[in-house]
Amino acid sequence: MRQINHCVLWSVAILIAMQEAAMAGGTSTGLIPITELPPNLYNGFPGGLYPGESNVIPASHLSAGLTQASLVVPRDGTGSPDSNGWIGMISIGMSNTTHEFGPFERQEDLNADRNARLIIINTAHGGQTASEIRNPGATYWTLVDDRLAAMHLTAQQVQVVWIKEANAGPPNNFPIHAQDLAADLRAVVQLLRDRFPNLRLCYLSSRIYGGYSGGGLNPEPQAYEGAFSVKWLIEDQINGDADLNFDPDAGPVEAPWLAWGPYLWADGIVPRAADGLTWVQSDMEADGVHPAPTGEQKVADLLSGFFGTDQTTLSWYSAQPGVSLQALNVIEDAHVAIAQPNQNFGASTALNIAAGASATDVLLKFDVSGVTAPILLAKLSFRIGTSTVAPRAVVRSVVNDSWSEASVTWSNAPAGSEPPIVTTGGISRDGSLSADVTQAVIAAADGIVSLRLSAPGGSGAYLSKESGQPPRLILVTQSAGPAIPATSDVALAVFAVGLVVCAAWQMRRAKLM
Repeated sequence: MRQINHCVLWSVAILIAMQEAAMAGGTSTGLIPITELPPNLYNGFPGGLYPGESNVIPASHLSAGLTQASLVVPRDGTGSPDSNGWIGMISIGMSNTTHEFGPFERQEDLNADRNARLIIINTAHGGQTASEIRNPGATYWTLVDDRLAAMHLTAQQVQVVWIKEANAGPPNNFPIHAQDLAADLRAVVQLLRDRFPNLRLCYLSSRIYGGYSGGGLNPEPQAYEGAFSVKWLIEDQINGDADLNFDPDAGPVEAPWLAWGPYLWADGIVPRAADGLTWVQSDMEADGVHPAPTGEQKVADLLSGFFGTDQTTLSWYSAQPGVSLQALNVIEDAHVAIAQPNQNFGASTALNIAAGASATDVLLKFDVSGVTAPILLAKLSFRIGTSTVAPRAVVRSVVNDSWSEASVTWSNAPAGSEPPIVTTGGISRDGSLSADVTQAVIAAADGIVSLRLSAPGGSGAYLSKESGQPPRLILVTQSAGPAIPATSDVALAVFAVGLVVCAAWQMRRAKLM
């Protein structure tokens, strides 16, 4: 009898292990995207992105979002509306966030159909989970400040945020870990409103598929269940939670307006019903947690599609008269190393940079001679490799443009001018990095812009033009057509009322039809 009991126990243990292995993932889990879950429940909880098991934002919340969107306008450094100002849009989150926002930022900086006065900055960073960054004193916020400062953007100009967050190693105890994440996200969005007083719109996404994960960093079903954290947070705001209030007429403003960005999860190789999205093994890095280039591009494309078409983004994301975007790839790039003073590295796919005894500097050359329109902003843009980070870097103009990437070495490299133009922020691996170098571009009388970057500490690398991800100058130029005049916040609020009335009329008309 005891032998039979042992056999039963072993059989049950094997079945449980098989079920846990199946849930951990592989090519699929059998879980249903929450966008397709209704009318079914997940462990007793309804699906759909929004209340009522719906994927459609409630009309009242949409109207409120349109009001907030109408207040997203170019602002000067003090936060006042200014037709010559800028709109700051940033990412908030962890390693996956910076990996995915990097290619989005880079491709949208090539998009002539978006608002050129919108400055997109990747401020996500590896290891910065929701439970970490909910702390106002977390070092993460210094990193965010550094990257904003590098683009000469102030906190008062940041008006739009995309958040993708999770916690490392969540236990398999749904709904508890998802409720914990929702609480962390609540603290984060409240902190964001404190840090960025003109932040109006906050779009959230949950994790991509985690079934290929070989460890406990964020496996299935926890990656799937993180969507409920986002869903519950947004529902709390829709249901009138005072701690998430965004409307000054309803009381103290505690948070920005919240809504779903693109929903990113699909069940591995099983195509999603709405758009056919899948996650195959090659979309992931070897750890099964972080996206590989194809996976990053999938998220970037979903982000581009969302921000280019959502009703609450059209007023501020679409191209505006008076300004245009123009991108120029670097024409020559190389690094030079003090330890190898006569060695040329012009053919390298990486632009190494380091401080101290191993000092290694980066040289860049751009040709802006073909740009005839007045240049209002010049954004230096880098992509970081999958296995390297990039430290903070001091950027200086180089007067002598005669250097060549095929022959430049530490011994013959031209020096940078003083004072420096700007200091960049640091970035974790596989992200994107930017800095405002308008001063150097405007000063280049011959149309050739040379820059030298030096690290005040640490080491890392940027991708070079030989990698296929070249450093770029993203130029905002003045174009034909009148600029949008500066508008006061009061006038913007009046305009917002008109938008809401128009949206309500369209929804009523659609119902009657």
